[in-house]
Amino acid sequence: MDLQERVDPGRAVVIVIDMQNDFCHPEGCWGEGGLDLHEVQKMIPTLEHYLNMARRYDVPVIFVQTTHSDVDSSPAWKGRKSQNGDTGRRPTCIKGTWGCEFYGVRPNDGDVIITKHRYSAFVGTNLAQVLNSLGRDSLLLTGVATNVCVESTARDALNHDYHVVLVSDCTATTDEGAQRATEQNIRQGFGWVVPAADICNIWERCMK
Repeated sequence: MDLQERVDPGRAVVIVIDMQNDFCHPEGCWGEGGLDLHEVQKMIPTLEHYLNMARRYDVPVIFVQTTHSDVDSSPAWKGRKSQNGDTGRRPTCIKGTWGCEFYGVRPNDGDVIITKHRYSAFVGTNLAQVLNSLGRDSLLLTGVATNVCVESTARDALNHDYHVVLVSDCTATTDEGAQRATEQNIRQGFGWVVPAADICNIWERCMK
């Protein structure tokens, strides 16, 4: 399947992962923890334009929002970063807090919101049911962090038999090397990696 088929407005859906204060705002958990948010901040205008184009061409947009609480945080989940000494870092996206709120881009009327509690947007959510109801089998992935939640979702998407496209300039993380590594992983084993402009150009041609 070529790129035009993968991003066809009749089969594609845009997934926006974890664009939230704790991951993107300078005063959020990552920013206060000293992580470099430069690339995250830089990609937001591109993502905003891309989402507007998706809506213009009737491509559904699904926002994925991480929340955590005591009832969904197992000992294994809480201890996942202990080897790197990160156990003292303030927890991210605690349910009901400012850190959970969307940042930079926000859902419009008609967009779908999926709540997740793990890295992948498929684990413990109804994402697959939503995609089935929409009749969509090709996922255009955006958001943060490219090397963690976005990549986890991409891997699970392919394992659930969805086509995968990583929108390279609408994803970001706090480490450039990690960004490049995920892009290479996707290219080699999981799908396509393309900039937003290439997709928007195809959408425009499809509508002529």
